[in-house]
Amino acid sequence: MAKTVTAKWLMIWNDDAVMRSVGWDTEITRYNGEFKLLAVHTHRDHPYSIFPIVPHKWIEILGYLCPHQISDAWLSQQAYMLDIWQRIDVMVKHDRYDLTGNNNDTVFQNRPMLEGHPFTSGDFDHVDTRNMRMQDCVKLANYMKSAGLSTVFLENVLAGRQDAWENLRRVDVNRQQAQSTIDLENKKVTRIT
Repeated sequence: MAKTVTAKWLMIWNDDAVMRSVGWDTEITRYNGEFKLLAVHTHRDHPYSIFPIVPHKWIEILGYLCPHQISDAWLSQQAYMLDIWQRIDVMVKHDRYDLTGNNNDTVFQNRPMLEGHPFTSGDFDHVDTRNMRMQDCVKLANYMKSAGLSTVFLENVLAGRQDAWENLRRVDVNRQQAQSTIDLENKKVTRIT
């Protein structure tokens, strides 16, 4: 469906989201012509773009927005590695049961959770899934380079000279996100904040 849209920006939205800002679309169009992932203000300003907004070019490059259930994390991690994550002045209420106590419906109760089990195929942190995310990130970086945009941050990440999550930690003002180290040989996960 996203491939057929001609809009300049694509926004992933949920049935439990409520737009709080008037003129939110004007705020997005301020970034026309830029290759960024835009993040609205949500619950406690989560460091991921919970309702990711990306330029249409994203889908032109990859052929899809996100191949995984956890699109906010997938797209945000790529944006952090490419140094193109941008918070904008738009407020959204995420009226999700575990956040507000509302909307404890069958959709919320029965949603598959493909994270937290990194040794299970298809999990967000499984080695194959992480590799796919990085391959997509490199494709996006190749486009950026061809458009004259800087890819120095990712190049430094790949060379081991840059912490990929430095910017994520900087905007994680409420310490909502932890990173994990995964020991494939011993099938062990260590959470680090």
